[in-house]
Amino acid sequence: MNIQNCSDSNLKFLLNCLISNKKINQLNIINNIDSVIIPDILEYIVNINFFQIINCNFKQISDSIGYMKGLTTLVLQNLQNITYIPNSIGLLNNLSQLSISSLPIESLPMEINNLKNLITLKIENNKNLRELPEIRNLINLRYLFISNNNISNLPEIDSLQLLEELELNEPLNIISESITKLVELKTLSISNTMISSIPESLENCTNLKNLIINNNNKLESLPNNIGNFKSLITLKVSMNELIKTVPESIGDLKDIEDLLLFFYSDFILPISFETLLKKNKLLSLNIKSEILNVVF
Repeated sequence: MNIQNCSDSNLKFLLNCLISNKKINQLNIINNIDSVIIPDILEYIVNINFFQIINCNFKQISDSIGYMKGLTTLVLQNLQNITYIPNSIGLLNNLSQLSISSLPIESLPMEINNLKNLITLKIENNKNLRELPEIRNLINLRYLFISNNNISNLPEIDSLQLLEELELNEPLNIISESITKLVELKTLSISNTMISSIPESLENCTNLKNLIINNNNKLESLPNNIGNFKSLITLKVSMNELIKTVPESIGDLKDIEDLLLFFYSDFILPISFETLLKKNKLLSLNIKSEILNVVF
């Protein structure tokens, strides 16, 4: 069910209708510029499992949202008057997908750490958000996207042993060693950070297949032991201003299929690069700089 461009009174009427409806399981409140209040009756809408609030002028989110026990997906996006997310969100025991983006919030409730059935967590484009709460209890999390906020430190995540994909697009000062303990991690994207190094212990992520390192202008080099990242299929390194070469060990990447290297200026390729070119699995090679562009 889509609700768009409603007044407060019409929104309340429609939500009241949903209380007795047992068939509708998806609710989208979108582009409600004229509504400023979410009626405090959400807890009585028991059949909704997918709930989106997008591009609305609501002044607050009702605490009753935490009592929508059937919710499995919750999306809060582009709500420019919402500066606070109620603590009751931690009561959504069945929630598996949570996306919070483009809100002027400065913090997230600690109770997010109670969402033990969460599989996907997206925290994106919240420009006033400077830190994340503890998320160590999200033991079923598989996909974590932290992007375009203003977060400089990541909480410890070594307990997220099922995590398969991690996107970090934040002004982080350091890549925590806790990431290197994520044995199921398959895709890691590190972009727009303030880091100067990537831990060599990342080789402990033995299932890592895709590594993307973009636009980290204080990053001086790749890990010297990158050739030990034996499962890598895709390696993309671009727009990292201080990186001017790749480690000699890159020639040991036996399963690499897609390799992108984009340098800001002149660069040096290691001797082992010849070995890499001879590997039968290499399908795409793209090397760029201001003075050279090589594509295979």
